[in-house]
Amino acid sequence: MNDFSLLDTEIGSGRLLIEASAGTGKTFTITGLVLRLLLERADLTIDQILVTTFTELATAELRGRIRDLLRDALLAFQTGKSEHDLLRRVLEKYPDHRAAAVRLKDALADFDEAPIYTIHGFCQRVLADHPADTKFT
Repeated sequence: MNDFSLLDTEIGSGRLLIEASAGTGKTFTITGLVLRLLLERADLTIDQILVTTFTELATAELRGRIRDLLRDALLAFQTGKSEHDLLRRVLEKYPDHRAAAVRLKDALADFDEAPIYTIHGFCQRVLADHPADTKFT
């Protein structure tokens, strides 16, 4: 098993599994990963980043926390500063603040299209959107 670093672990190519117990910062980590994907992958938009969790309550919390972080990051890239430790480090890591601000502004404008679901909700959505592609044997 490799150590995980929110800002340094390679993401975006292949799968990344993060296992953690309750209260260890999973929501913080997921929100940070969504931010990184938007900043590092010009080919991705917010509606192409699937986030799943177990409960409706956790889904609502994730949705709110992701939106808040993207909003705070946009402000940080627009002003060049932040009180948030993670965002100060993000500002250093991504020096093209103008491009980052544009990507984050677009993500926030389209945020209602973000696929943030419970696992059950995601499965229901797939079945509803692609009924002819799903077969039960």
